[in-house]
Amino acid sequence: MKSIFRKTVLRYAAGFLLAGFALNVFITSSYADDLDDMITEALSKIKPTLSDIPADVKKVAVYTIEPDKNKKVDVVSLQDRLTEVLLSSGTLQVIDRKALQALLEEQKLSLTGAVDSGEMVKTGKLIGVQGFFYGSVEVSGQRFILNLHLIDVASSAVIYAKQFSGENFSVTRVGFGWGYASSPVYGAHYRASFCNNWLTVPQDIGELGGDTILNLTLSYKQSFQSIHLLYFGVDINVAHFFNRVPVDTNNVYGLDQNGVLNRCHVKSQLSLTQFVLKPKVYLSCKALFNTEHDLLNPYLGVALSINKFSIVMSADRDEGSLDGSGNFVSAKYYDWEEKELSATPLLAVAPLAGLELNFTNSLSIYGEAACLLGRTKLSDPEQVGVCGIQMEDDGLFVDGWSANAGVKYYLNF
Repeated sequence: MKSIFRKTVLRYAAGFLLAGFALNVFITSSYADDLDDMITEALSKIKPTLSDIPADVKKVAVYTIEPDKNKKVDVVSLQDRLTEVLLSSGTLQVIDRKALQALLEEQKLSLTGAVDSGEMVKTGKLIGVQGFFYGSVEVSGQRFILNLHLIDVASSAVIYAKQFSGENFSVTRVGFGWGYASSPVYGAHYRASFCNNWLTVPQDIGELGGDTILNLTLSYKQSFQSIHLLYFGVDINVAHFFNRVPVDTNNVYGLDQNGVLNRCHVKSQLSLTQFVLKPKVYLSCKALFNTEHDLLNPYLGVALSINKFSIVMSADRDEGSLDGSGNFVSAKYYDWEEKELSATPLLAVAPLAGLELNFTNSLSIYGEAACLLGRTKLSDPEQVGVCGIQMEDDGLFVDGWSANAGVKYYLNF
């Protein structure tokens, strides 16, 4: 049994790794596009603040923008885009980068690229500019920051200082997860009859004997720039539950068709393999509370599961009668018989709720619960059990809450 379980887990793990690699290849989301979205958002916030500039400062230019430490931002392109934003205000006369370069060449001057207030004042007076914009940029994770200042050439004073930020909410994450899954709280059950007496045998699969069940997960998570508050995602789970220790049902009595008293003893082991597709909607606490890191993501979803059951049943029985004291006296003994029965896959839909705790953008832990209810038939309606036990055709069912918890590692695109 242990060897079969290990092989099953290895097959599932290999399948998940291959699926994750294939998904990674087809993800085409570009960091450059994300950065451009962040810059666009930051620049869109500048225009409403330009009314803070004194009315006597009309003729301006962009002196320099210092790059981020990793030089991810094209600051020359950023200066041109900033110039367009300033022009769109309608209140400023803006000298663009090429015109500014021509004026400087006429005066035999050049921009050093460094922020030097004295140099800006001197240059501004020579070319007739009343104010110079200058600044710096920072890129931290999914956030772009522009620090923007305006120096008044006449007074050498900084008359405008603002910080503008843009965030990328369009994030694609592909994750691999592993952890533990519990079987349904009330377990799985089947019904059988012995001499026309119905037996209902509960099976707390995965729980009996303190078994812990490995749960493998492939996770996809997507957010969109236009919907800041929500992530949309889907998980694929595989779990395998089984009893290491048979469940005993002792001393079941009944009269056979000849009126002879029979007694049986049943041992059964039930296994369940689950393949689960879980569409989910996550809440972004980062967007809700305007925090730098998205620490918590509560979520709701639906578990669409395929549940494959099998039963290994063994039993012995006696024919006999009761003595004067009411004790059973065996007259004929039928030795143990064993048979494996299978059931058609059970398709189930279950609501689920959970919480994901994100330590970083790549490492998370999660916990969730789902309510699983369903009933299925045996694959062969003519199947019988052992020692005269008759399996009920549609008597295999599962009910109760099940829980999953584990760790996820995400690749971010």
